[in-house]
Amino acid sequence: MQSSPSRSHTHFFRAPLTSRCAALKCFSLCRGNFLSVTCSCHEGFEGNAIRRPDARCARKVRDIYDLDDKLLIVATDRLSAFDVILPTPIPDKGRVLTQLSLFWFRLLKDVIPNHVLSATDFPPPFAKFKDELAGRSMVVQKTQPLPIECVVRGYVSGSGWKDYRTTGEICGIPLPAGLRESDRLPEPIFTPATKAATGHDEISLSNALHR
Repeated sequence: MQSSPSRSHTHFFRAPLTSRCAALKCFSLCRGNFLSVTCSCHEGFEGNAIRRPDARCARKVRDIYDLDDKLLIVATDRLSAFDVILPTPIPDKGRVLTQLSLFWFRLLKDVIPNHVLSATDFPPPFAKFKDELAGRSMVVQKTQPLPIECVVRGYVSGSGWKDYRTTGEICGIPLPAGLRESDRLPEPIFTPATKAATGHDEISLSNALHR
C-alpha cells in the first residue's frame, strides 16, 4: 500500500515476517511510506499440514492442540470476519499475530504472570513440524480463561453501528447525535464483548467488571 504521494522519499523493505525483530522493523521503517513485504509462505498456512485430528480444536483463526496439562496454540493465516472464515488466507498473518502477542507477554511478565511456556520448543509428535510451527505457535499452561474480549472502537461500524442506530449509544456509552455509518468517533471508546466460539455481544464496562 502507498499512503504518501511523494515518490522521492519512498523506501522499500523486503523480509520474511518470521520473527519479532522483522515485524517491528516493518513498523519502524514504514512511517507512512511504501512498504513491500515478501512473505515466506505465498499460499498462507491454514494448519492442515499438521496431522493430529484427535487433539486438534480448529477455531476461526487459531488451532489448539491438547497436550494434557498444556496446550499448543497455533495461529494460522486464516482470515475471519463476522464469524465467517474467508477463502483466501493472508500469508504470514499468524506469525505477525503471534509475535505481537509474545512481545507484550515478555514486556509485561514482571507486571503480571502469563501462560506462555515456550514459543520455540515443541513436544513430540509436533517437533517434526517445527518449520511450520516456527514463529506462529506457543506452548502454554492450561488456564481458566476470562471470557471477555477487549475492543477499542474508533469508528461507528459493524455491531456498534447497529447499536447506535437503535439506542444512540454503543455498549452503554452515549454518543453525539447524527453520526453516520463508519464516522470517526470524537475519541476512542472501550467496548468489551463476551468471548464465545461464535458471535460477540457488546456489554457495558460495569458488566464486564462483574464477570
